[in-house]
Amino acid sequence: MGKKLTNHQLEAFYIKVSKLDRDVLTRKEIEDACNHASVSPIQVTDIITLGNWTGEKIPWLKFWALLVASASGTFIGTVESVCHLLSDNGMLPSAPLIEIMTFMAERDPTQEQSRIQNLIKTIQSSGPSVNADNVMVQVRKEAK
Repeated sequence: MGKKLTNHQLEAFYIKVSKLDRDVLTRKEIEDACNHASVSPIQVTDIITLGNWTGEKIPWLKFWALLVASASGTFIGTVESVCHLLSDNGMLPSAPLIEIMTFMAERDPTQEQSRIQNLIKTIQSSGPSVNADNVMVQVRKEAK
């Protein structure tokens, strides 16, 4: 899949595409944002293939989740990285975290879906933002 991505590259991609304020981007927009973040075209193609996105429209947050996973390696590592990358003064937005956790858990057969769903319900009940440290404690406890 190419060289391991840095947090700087992952953050640069996230910041660039989140400003577009849309859930789905064109392949060209994804490629441009990846180019901006110095993500290689081979890595972009690998992630698009892994995500099974065959058309021109790509859900960018799920694409980003797979980018993070490619750098992190595990479900827990991916959630830890997402928490680190999205947190601001120890708090992070619940909605993208929930979407990423749901997407990644569905793709990981080692995860007990009921445990992940319980964890997601706890995050949802916390409101629009959640304490990153508390999330990580719960993820380490509930996930594999």
